[in-house]
Amino acid sequence: VMLSDDVYKTKFRATVTALEQWLATLKPVAEIEIAADEASWRVSVVPRVPEACPFELALRNDQQFDIAVGPEAYEDRPVETLDTFLPLLQAIAAGLVVTRVWQTAATATLAKVETIVTPAGGDSVPWPWRQQRTALAGRWSEDDLIVTDRRYAPYARGA
Repeated sequence: VMLSDDVYKTKFRATVTALEQWLATLKPVAEIEIAADEASWRVSVVPRVPEACPFELALRNDQQFDIAVGPEAYEDRPVETLDTFLPLLQAIAAGLVVTRVWQTAATATLAKVETIVTPAGGDSVPWPWRQQRTALAGRWSEDDLIVTDRRYAPYARGA
């Protein structure tokens, strides 16, 4: 559901402010780069713990977003609600991410990759957050695939 430009821009500014306040708390445990221009606000976060999940987010004024979670990137996604982004990024930093890889049993050909972020608590966000890309066109049954999950560490102990 597209919001009017005025309503979206107001919520956009509030969301960016909340994200920047939270990101400031990650400075001891991650490298953070923030950039903004007329069209978007962007952040790149690389945790200092190698087993943790890096992410990049671009929130755009056209009510679209681009996100990279670990090795996977998802572009030109509609912003359903700006309220999703803070809890989503908090869950990533808490290590609540799975990169699920589906490969054919016969040849280990990549069939699809799914990114799953589970909630850090009882949030009012539609959880779990899932995105996927299909790499192998054609017909295959999930029974013919081998699934491998990669899990990530939290950015900080006790997080």
